[in-house]
Amino acid sequence: MAGTEFKRRQLEEFCRNYTLFIGMLCFFSVFLFGWPVAIIWIVVRSGMRFFCGVMTNSQASRRSPKHRKRRCRD
Repeated sequence: MAGTEFKRRQLEEFCRNYTLFIGMLCFFSVFLFGWPVAIIWIVVRSGMRFFCGVMTNSQASRRSPKHRKRRCRD
């Protein structure tokens, strides 16, 4: 379980850093291209939040319960 928490924190940190990087690019691009670039940042930010939420709450990131199957032996 500790490995899963580490990966989850690493994913959240990546999403935060990526969003911040794109935000800084868009901030400086607003002066060159105008306000529509700000809309791009809002879309990227919401997309990264959605991606991070899906990845942390997906069934693949959780361990499935291991059930031992009993075999009938005659």
